[in-house]
Amino acid sequence: MVKKDKVVEDFNAQKVFRSCVKAGATETVANQIAAEAERQARDGMPTRMIRAIILKELEAKAPKVAEKYCSFNKHAAQKIVVRCNYV
Repeated sequence: MVKKDKVVEDFNAQKVFRSCVKAGATETVANQIAAEAERQARDGMPTRMIRAIILKELEAKAPKVAEKYCSFNKHAAQKIVVRCNYV
């Protein structure tokens, strides 16, 4: 993954899991989303695209949690929504 500040980092499914749980997802849903994000992650993929995957999965599995996930970083989430045509 390539972070916003251009730092390259390995994908970490545990971070995805934790962020989903913090937003209110059950552990089962968080595990499913982390697994899906890991499946779709590619070398060099920007973290904003990982967040887009997470948001899309949350919207499908736990819409209310998706709203809360967006509120963690509303500005970044709005960019993701616009760029990925989720609106």
